[in-house]
Amino acid sequence: MFRGGGLDPPAARRARAACYQTDERSRLIYAIREYNGRKDQPKGFGWRDFWDLILRARSQFGGAIVLV
Repeated sequence: MFRGGGLDPPAARRARAACYQTDERSRLIYAIREYNGRKDQPKGFGWRDFWDLILRARSQFGGAIVLV
């Protein structure tokens, strides 16, 4: 089987937040980060990435949120 140059496909990391509000449909808010194996590229999510995900969820809901 030929692998096409010996390179592995990039690894994708996902951070997700399921959000619920009364009388509305649930929402899935997510962020994706690809890791290609470069030296200066982070492998996973840092605290700022999770913070941005929380802020994005709050702005889409238009108010305060509760984290569990």
